Amino acid sequence: MPLPDTYTSVNETGCCPFPNIEAWDDSVVSLADRPFIKADARSILHMPLGFTRVLAELDATAERGGAKLPDEKAMVLSQDFSPWRWELLYRVSKPVEGATNVTLEGTYLAKAFDGPYREAKYWYADLSRLALERGRKDAEVYFFFMTCPSCAKHYGKNYAMGLARIS
Repeated sequence: MPLPDTYTSVNETGCCPFPNIEAWDDSVVSLADRPFIKADARSILHMPLGFTRVLAELDATAERGGAKLPDEKAMVLSQDFSPWRWELLYRVSKPVEGATNVTLEGTYLAKAFDGPYREAKYWYADLSRLALERGRKDAEVYFFFMTCPSCAKHYGKNYAMGLARIS
């Protein structure tokens, strides 16, 4: 099952293209056998520290490994494990030698959210409820923050895509 493109061809900022919300929102996608490289990031009370630096390191690792995806397919999933630690999963086209390679199994329900980062705890609760309605207790939940703060301001939308494992 192919994943929809993450972004549209609209890029008014030269930085982040506009997210392809319609293709993702309320969809069910399979992440089985999709390669990602992983990095851990520190946070203070759930606020990420050095996020841009960690993302740049993942991007450089993918580039060196010849595994960087085109912009329209780019995806960086995050999972907040504690008030002090995040995990970032950067989607790549193939495993990257020397990186921490991971794959996610299963099917995920995708749900788009728009708002400030501080609302993520409510989005998490919504996703967990939706997964429970589909019979999945304690669902794995990932978020993909789709634009940087400057681009979110330009577009007038601060989209985040939530993914909850349902099978």
